[in-house]
Amino acid sequence: MDVLFVEMRGSGQIRIGIATLAAILKRDNFSVKIADVFSQGKPPSFMRSKEYLEKCIKEYPKIIAFTATTPSAYFAFEEIKNAKQYCEKIIFGGAHATIFKEQILQKVPEIDVVVFGEAEEIITPLIDALTSNKTLENVKGIAYREGDKIRVNPPAPLETELDKVPFPARELLDIESYDAPFNVMSSRGCPYNCVYCSKPITNTNWRGRSPQNVADEIEQAFEKYPHVAKRINRTVGISDDNFTVNKTRAIGICDELIKRDLNINMTCVTGIHVNTVSRELLVKMKEAGCSELWYGMETGNPTLLQEIGKATTIPTVRAAVKLSKEAGIPAVGGHFIMGLPRETIKEARETVAFMKSLDLDIAGLNHAVPFPSTRMWDYVKQNGKLLVTYEEVTDYRNFLGYGEENPIFETKEFTANERKIAYREGAAVIDSMIRKSIMSPENIKHFLKKIKSPKDILWGINRTIQIYTHNDLRRIHSKKK
Repeated sequence: MDVLFVEMRGSGQIRIGIATLAAILKRDNFSVKIADVFSQGKPPSFMRSKEYLEKCIKEYPKIIAFTATTPSAYFAFEEIKNAKQYCEKIIFGGAHATIFKEQILQKVPEIDVVVFGEAEEIITPLIDALTSNKTLENVKGIAYREGDKIRVNPPAPLETELDKVPFPARELLDIESYDAPFNVMSSRGCPYNCVYCSKPITNTNWRGRSPQNVADEIEQAFEKYPHVAKRINRTVGISDDNFTVNKTRAIGICDELIKRDLNINMTCVTGIHVNTVSRELLVKMKEAGCSELWYGMETGNPTLLQEIGKATTIPTVRAAVKLSKEAGIPAVGGHFIMGLPRETIKEARETVAFMKSLDLDIAGLNHAVPFPSTRMWDYVKQNGKLLVTYEEVTDYRNFLGYGEENPIFETKEFTANERKIAYREGAAVIDSMIRKSIMSPENIKHFLKKIKSPKDILWGINRTIQIYTHNDLRRIHSKKK
C-alpha cells in the first residue's frame, strides 16, 4: 500500500480528518488503509485493535501518516519508533503537529515530515513527492529534514471551498464498530476567541459547506449503510465547532434535510454559541429532526463570561435556553467549566446556581484544562500550579481524561481542594437532571413496552438502584458506553 493512516487513541466517533484525507488519496489513485486504534478498553473489533495496526505496519506501507492531539501525541510517538523500520517515510500531522512542528522534528528523529495546518491541499502533492523521490521545497504546509537542517515551508492556505472536499472514506473503516458512525462536520472553525480553546489549525476562520453538500453526505451514508442507520436510530451528530454561525446556511441545511425526507435524528453536542441562534432557526432545527442541542455556557458569573472571551451575557444564555425549549427541542444541554482564569470558589458556586436555575435537561461540568497555544496555558503557567507532570512537546498523556472530578491545576484563588468541593456540588445538580430524565413518565412507559423477560425487569430494578445510590452519574454512564 502507499499510505497507512494511524490514529492511536480512537473512540466511538469516526476521525473525520484522516478519513477525509484517505478519501482524497483514493480519488487520486493512491492505495490507502486506516488503522483507528480503539483505546478505551476492549476493542469492539479486530480492525480497531493494536494487533490490526501491527498487521498493517508489517505490510510495509511506503508511508505511514500518524495524527494526534496534544494529550495523545505520546502514544503516537511511541508507536512511530516501532513503525519506522517497516516503511520508507513517516508523516506526523494534526493539532499537535501544527503547534510544535520544528520541535517535533528535533525531538522525534523517526519522523520525516510534519504537516501543519489543514492538509487537504497538501496531502496529494506531499505523497506524490515522497513516493517519487521529488523535492519537498514546493510543498506548502510542511516541515522536514534536509540533511542536518530543518526546513519549514510556507503554510498552505485554508480551504475555502469545502464542497470540493470529498466525503470521509467510511468504507475504509469498520463502520459497525462506531457508536457515532455518521458524525458530520458541516463547517470549520469558530469566529470566537475563548481563553481555553485551542484552534491551531482553523484559528478563528469560519467556513461552511453548502446545505446541498451536507445533505448529500448524510443521504449517501444512509443509503450505503442502511443497517447501521437503523441500529443508531438514523442519528447524525453535527461535529462543528460552531454549527450556527451563519443562521441562513443552518436553516438551509434543515430545509434540505426536510425536503429530502431523510427522517434523521440530529444531535449538536459539541456546543453551539448562544449568540448564534434565533427562534426561526431553532424551530427549523426541531422540524429537521434535532433531538439534542447543547450550548457552551461555561460560567454563571457575568464578569468571567466577558473576561474569557465568550462575547455574550447571562441574559443571552437564558434567552437561548428559553427559545430552545419553546421550539420543542427534546433535550437542551449546557457545557460548564470550573477553574477559569481568576475564578474562586465563590464564582464557581455562582455557576452551579446558574446551572440549576436554567431549564436544562442535561448539563456537563468539566475542570478547565490548559493546552499549549492557548491563553489559558499562559495564565496557568504564570499564576497557577500544574498538578500533573508533562514533558514539553513529547508527553502530555497525563492530560488525558481531563474533565474528571480531579483538577489538573490549581491557583491561589482556587485550590484543588476547593475545586473538588465545588465540582461535587455541581455534579449533584447534574445528577438530579439525570434522575429526572431517566425516571420521567415517557422513559418509564418506553421501558415497560420493551419488557420481554424477567431479565429485563431485573435490569430495570438494578438501574433504578444505581441512579439513586451513585454520584456523578454522567461519568458512570459515559464510561459504560
